[in-house]
Amino acid sequence: VLLALGIAVAAAAVTAAALCMLQRQAAEETSLRLRDDFVWSLAASYIASPADAAARGRLLGYDLNRRYAGLYGKIEPLTRDELRHDATNRQRILDALESAATHERRALLATVVGDVVVAFVEVHRQGEPLDSLVSRAASRLDGPPAPIVVSWGIGAVHAGFANFRQTYREARAACQIGTSIRGCGSVTHVGQTGAYRILLGIGADAESRRFWEGYLLALIEYGEQKGMDLIGTLEIYLATQGNVSETARRLGLHRQSLLYRLQRIEE
Repeated sequence: VLLALGIAVAAAAVTAAALCMLQRQAAEETSLRLRDDFVWSLAASYIASPADAAARGRLLGYDLNRRYAGLYGKIEPLTRDELRHDATNRQRILDALESAATHERRALLATVVGDVVVAFVEVHRQGEPLDSLVSRAASRLDGPPAPIVVSWGIGAVHAGFANFRQTYREARAACQIGTSIRGCGSVTHVGQTGAYRILLGIGADAESRRFWEGYLLALIEYGEQKGMDLIGTLEIYLATQGNVSETARRLGLHRQSLLYRLQRIEE
């Protein structure tokens, strides 16, 4: 009887411990979802009231009165499929960002949605670079069990609550432009994108795209008539940020030949 009673007590204790563990796990998962939803809501401007955002932020341990710059990361195809099926890799990215932010004594709000990383990083002074933080996080992701390659974009800091939406959009555009120009794994600040942001906006607007397609079609037709790849020349010229010598080297052209092509493009 005593043996049976002991077994019953032990079974009840194991069950209670398991239930407690499940409750703790459920609470942690709920907290993570709330944090993820909050960060995404700031980026997408789903929270209209600054007061409401501040109140929700305090409940989650965030101080929105600090200055934040947007950070947008695009997880590259090398590991994207793995990440979609492995929550551990998602956590690796968040842990890497948290570690880097803690090392530099910065507040951090971050989430990973699919193959996109969205974060807001505290900036202590206007114009302060975040490249060291991103490099520190990237170095942690480069190790075992498998490297995770992320292309990063960094936004600027603006006044007021609208900063969250604006700096997020800048970071996203900087990431897209940087990846197109510099390739995967690049880090691009919005201040480095210049006229490329205008071109990106044109590509997203159907009417503007139709307007400029007429000019590009003329370049294509002229290039075919003269046996010159003017579109390819323009792409490399833009990718090298207008560096004539580097463009000529990549195209295998003499400097004067390149200048002739650029003059034809301008005309």
